[in-house]
Amino acid sequence: MYDPRTIAEFERLLEPGESFLLLSDWTWNQDVWIEDRYFLNTYVPGRWVNVLASGTIGLTEHHMYFAQFLEAKKGVFKFKAGYHEVVNHWARHYQNFTQWQFNRIKSNKGVLTGYSFMFAGNDGLPNSTIFNNDPSIAEKFQEIFLAGVNRYHTIASTPDFAEQLAALGRLFQEGVLTEEEFQRSKELFIGKSPDAQQQTERNLRSLKQLRDSGVLTEAEFATKKWDLLSD
Repeated sequence: MYDPRTIAEFERLLEPGESFLLLSDWTWNQDVWIEDRYFLNTYVPGRWVNVLASGTIGLTEHHMYFAQFLEAKKGVFKFKAGYHEVVNHWARHYQNFTQWQFNRIKSNKGVLTGYSFMFAGNDGLPNSTIFNNDPSIAEKFQEIFLAGVNRYHTIASTPDFAEQLAALGRLFQEGVLTEEEFQRSKELFIGKSPDAQQQTERNLRSLKQLRDSGVLTEAEFATKKWDLLSD
């Protein structure tokens, strides 16, 4: 179980309107260069050492999040701090995964002990193969990941994909969406029915008018935009 403070730290990485469907710890083998040094007046040359690194991966409906944590040394009993703070993280949309492979890891006796997950383009991981020793967690991870990837590929293969993307582009050109919001909202907007899309476009333009007239603040405008795109 994760300490609530650790979960809160991880949740700060989320896009607006997202929530984690799964959090799990994964490990990978990492080559680390040890600098040359003197030890007891003896010169020790530098070398590569293979170590086991770890991090936490979170899956949402649209993204994979990865974070490395640093144990927080706070309080009188520092070794009982009980939570970790993020020192490195990245997020990757499912549309950016083009190659992947899940492998079952078995013992010498053929007993399933865990999974390895290999994917092209590590985007921050020191190695493109990560491991999890809990088959039940790994299988759930695979289920959510594949659902996210397949959802986007299905949307991208629809005949009116280009028209839907153009409609979203018009909102960007009109200043309704920022460039960052345009990129991040594709998977939320595209795939809706034509009627739902048109209603969303009208509502977004109405929100912009309210923002321009001072009825909505910039923060309220941004929040309500994501509410509409996420419906």
